[in-house]
Amino acid sequence: MGIMKKIIIFAILFAGVCVLLCLWGHKADENDDTTNSIKVEVSSLVHRNFQARLRVQGVLQATERASIAARVPGIIYSLKVDDGVRVTKGQTLFQIDKENLENQLLLARKDLEVATDMRKTVQADLEIARTKHEKALLDFKRAERLYNTQAISKTNFESAEVEFKNAASYVNKAIAVLDYTETQIQQKQAALDIAKKNLADSIITAPFSGTVTSKLKEEKEFVAVGTPVLKLENPNQLELSSFLSAVYYEKLKIGTPIEIFLNGKLIAKAKLDYKACFVDPLSRTFEIRAKLPEGTVATTGTLCDIDLIIEDRDGYGLPQNAIMFKKGGKYDAFIVEQGKAKEIPVSPGITTEGYTEILNSDQLQDKSFIVTGQYFVNDGTPIEIVKSK
Repeated sequence: MGIMKKIIIFAILFAGVCVLLCLWGHKADENDDTTNSIKVEVSSLVHRNFQARLRVQGVLQATERASIAARVPGIIYSLKVDDGVRVTKGQTLFQIDKENLENQLLLARKDLEVATDMRKTVQADLEIARTKHEKALLDFKRAERLYNTQAISKTNFESAEVEFKNAASYVNKAIAVLDYTETQIQQKQAALDIAKKNLADSIITAPFSGTVTSKLKEEKEFVAVGTPVLKLENPNQLELSSFLSAVYYEKLKIGTPIEIFLNGKLIAKAKLDYKACFVDPLSRTFEIRAKLPEGTVATTGTLCDIDLIIEDRDGYGLPQNAIMFKKGGKYDAFIVEQGKAKEIPVSPGITTEGYTEILNSDQLQDKSFIVTGQYFVNDGTPIEIVKSK
């Protein structure tokens, strides 16, 4: 009987301890909302500018550039410029075969003078032939009248007739010689014009003001027509050239804003002013070009970074880290509602400088989004806001 009493007393004590433990555990559960809450920072949607940029590379080159070549064959008579020399538009750069071409021009002038003098002689011969023809015509008519009255013999009449026909032949011959002489004059005039043009073409002047970037030939060297002698470019007016993948062809339009960076520094802003009308079938690329503002300082041939601003608009967004990717290609963010985290779907747009555009922002304007601590919460997690932006 004594043992049973002890057992009963022990059972009562054990039950009491269990009740106390349950009560203590219940109290701890009541305090969980405070003790286990996650400290976060929240922010409402931020209004700002969003830009979709395409980063590529390109080359800076002079808008005005040319390979200056010989227009006539011959020996380079004079070449007075060197690499790096600044020249002005119209300045003489070099001349080809000066003495030879001047002599050809002089001979062409003399040939024309001779042909012109010959024409004067032929014209005088024609006048003489016409005068003789008129005299022979009178003699023939007189002989014809006398022969009809039997005042002269038939032989005398026939002689007068032969003289008349010969005189007519001399006139025709003189006319033919004059025509030939006129043709010769035209040929000599054409030869003179060619000689003048060759001499003029031998003198090569700068088509624009710029700098000689390369001297490819020296004085006394022989050059054929089209042989490059100098390279010239204007460093004061630069343009950007870049070749892009065909996948961007439809995204770029004339007037698309461009920002040009050199060694990470923005050196110029421009707008797309040339887009190739076709995509190269082999490389699957197309060229774009844009003129830089006049006075932009850079070395031609330099490789630079380019930002093509494909889209540019204002909108509302969140810090990029506040948006989380979910399975199925969906995106969510956490808001604070009644002291707890609530997961909601968002539609992200353009990301610019760490902020992502929220396309469905119209229905989210009054929400407080968790922007710090979001990785430690789940839907329904108690929240303690430590900072609100």
